[in-house]
Amino acid sequence: MSAVSFYKVADTSFCAEALLDGRRITVNLSGSADANAAAHLQLMLARTQLQARRQPTEEVVVDFRRLEFMVSSCFKNLLSWINGVRDAKGEEQYRIRFLSDSKYLWQRRSLRSLQALSNELVSIEFEIHFAE
Repeated sequence: MSAVSFYKVADTSFCAEALLDGRRITVNLSGSADANAAAHLQLMLARTQLQARRQPTEEVVVDFRRLEFMVSSCFKNLLSWINGVRDAKGEEQYRIRFLSDSKYLWQRRSLRSLQALSNELVSIEFEIHFAE
C-alpha cells in the first residue's frame, strides 16, 4: 500500500503534508512555522485526529527534520493535539513519534517538553550530525 496524502499546504515559508499509509500517519513539516503557519498546523492536526478516528491508527510520525523554526502558537497547537490524544479512550489513542534534527537546538529543548506530557505515547528520535 502506498501513502495517500490527505492534507497539504505549501506557503511561501512553510510546507506541510499529512500522509496515510496503513495504520500509520506521517506529518512532514518544512521551512519556518511562523505565526502565519499556526492556522495551517492547527487544521492539519485536527484532520490528522479525524483521520485517526476514521481508520485505526497505531502511530503518527511528525517529521521536524526540515523545519528550521517554530513559534509558540504552533507549539500550543501541538500541545493541544497531544493532550487530546492522551485524554482519548484507549482505542482512540496512538503513539506519536517526532523525528528531529540535532543541528536545530531549539527542537531538542522544545520536543523534550512535549514528550514530558506523555512519556507513554510520545517519543523523539534525533538525527545526529558529526563534525567532519
